[in-house]
Amino acid sequence: MMKWLAWGIFALSAFGLLYQLTVNRKFGQAAARFGLQLVFGAFILYMLNITNAYTHFTLPINFATLGTVGLLGLPGVALLVGLEWVIL
Repeated sequence: MMKWLAWGIFALSAFGLLYQLTVNRKFGQAAARFGLQLVFGAFILYMLNITNAYTHFTLPINFATLGTVGLLGLPGVALLVGLEWVIL
């Protein structure tokens, strides 16, 4: 039962997103910018993790880090690096 409810919520939110993309032009531009920042940030996080052998520094690539990078862009990566240094 919960599986069908989750799929129903997913489908409803996907249709809502498509509706907003077709009706509201500014929403589409914001979603495209978020997507570009998300891809760029994921690439930066991946490159940061590849250089782990030299820097001994790693950041996980998960929903929280990608969401931060998607919203803030390159300053989001700097924020995550700073938080990692402060916490550890």
